[in-house]
Amino acid sequence: MPWLFDDYNSAQASQEVTVKFEDAGRAMDRQVEKMVNYVEQKLKPATRQETAKLLRKASRRLARLALSLEKREQ
Repeated sequence: MPWLFDDYNSAQASQEVTVKFEDAGRAMDRQVEKMVNYVEQKLKPATRQETAKLLRKASRRLARLALSLEKREQ
């Protein structure tokens, strides 16, 4: 029954990827929190405005990436 072993290995690999993805999400959340604190405490108002523009641009790019990934799954 080698196919049983193969299914176990693929299920285990899938679980490991999920854990790594969750870890990446948590790390990203921590980095965003650090950035927010830095922006609020260290940057001058004009620099905050420029940072806001850059974040909006990055957000649009991430939204396009998300759409691209979703289309690949269909």
